[in-house]
Amino acid sequence: MRAAAVQYVRKVSGFNKPSRVNQESFDAAIDAVTHATRELIDQLVTTATPKDRAREAERAKLRATLRYG
Repeated sequence: MRAAAVQYVRKVSGFNKPSRVNQESFDAAIDAVTHATRELIDQLVTTATPKDRAREAERAKLRATLRYG
């Protein structure tokens, strides 16, 4: 999540690497976005059952075989 926050702050600020003067603000923004993202993920609720990855992979292979032969 922190890596995504860094990407977001870089995109919004327009800076790939901030100057020393702006470093503290840049880091604070990254921390805030990381925290907000963590809160969001922790609060999300789903009623869907977890997917069985092995079963999903088998289905994908079958679809590919049917489609492409």
